[in-house]
Amino acid sequence: MSTRNLDAYEGTATRLAHDPALGVRRELAPSLAHAEGPSEAVERLKQILQHDARHTVRRELAEL
Repeated sequence: MSTRNLDAYEGTATRLAHDPALGVRRELAPSLAHAEGPSEAVERLKQILQHDARHTVRRELAEL
């Protein structure tokens, strides 16, 4: 999945943002920093991850 056209893969990315595996969510957070251009999909995913139960996911997102 590419973050270049995240709008086309928003459903998949949303499932990844809710994935029970911590590593999946931790990898997704910094990849959002490299998404090209502002996108509503990117903002929605960031909001999901900002409320993640795990501090490490929120920290990865905050370091963007």
